[in-house]
Amino acid sequence: MSQFVGALGEISSADHRPDASLRHLTESTGALIGAGVLWWSIVGDPPPPSRDNAAIITHSYVHGVDEITLLRWQRAYLVESGYRQHPMWGPFARGAGRLRSACREELVSDQEWYSHPHVAEWGRGLGYDDILASAVPLGAGASAYLVAVRPWGERRFGQRERELLELMFRSASWCYRSWLEPEHDAQGCLRLGGVRSRLPPRHRSILEHLLTGRGEKQIAASTGLSLRTTHKYIEHVYRAFAVSSRAELMALWIR
Repeated sequence: MSQFVGALGEISSADHRPDASLRHLTESTGALIGAGVLWWSIVGDPPPPSRDNAAIITHSYVHGVDEITLLRWQRAYLVESGYRQHPMWGPFARGAGRLRSACREELVSDQEWYSHPHVAEWGRGLGYDDILASAVPLGAGASAYLVAVRPWGERRFGQRERELLELMFRSASWCYRSWLEPEHDAQGCLRLGGVRSRLPPRHRSILEHLLTGRGEKQIAASTGLSLRTTHKYIEHVYRAFAVSSRAELMALWIR
């Protein structure tokens, strides 16, 4: 418990910028539960009754991987939405809207896990195996996820690590709730570049399409997404810039 209190204190006393607080959160949590790699994200919860994999990542941060691995992961996971193929994604997304945590074996059996092509490509390919995940609802149809990973051959996460992850993640909610708040300068004007830089690659791509005046069908055809998924991405872009329409979004960029 003293480790938990100390780690939470470090996060609270860190630079109040969201990215700095988030870095402290992942580093402290990793040290606390014995995980070298942590993946934090804000996820747009799927509205019922949607498919399990309808949840969309709107912000993301990875701690503990080298630059080459990070670039590969960003391309496959964020740009190509590869996370939707992860065998834990659907089962974990079913709990949208409530605080929850789960070890991998609670959601996916060993047989399914070790025979799944996604695990074979990403788990074995990157040397990762056991996973522990926690989610905190943020309101406005969004949740924050924190996923901890351990390498092949290491001890699996247990109940203690699960409780610590959930407690840490819930207690430090202020540091990632701020990512849902648009950035403004001293004059109260929206920092467009700051908001854009915090969008995942897929969302930045959708933003560029929107700013060129393309319609949803054109964007869907260009990106290879369904109309429904394209619409969800557009909604998340609007939310990031605190607007409700394309006209309002365009108005921000032509001032």
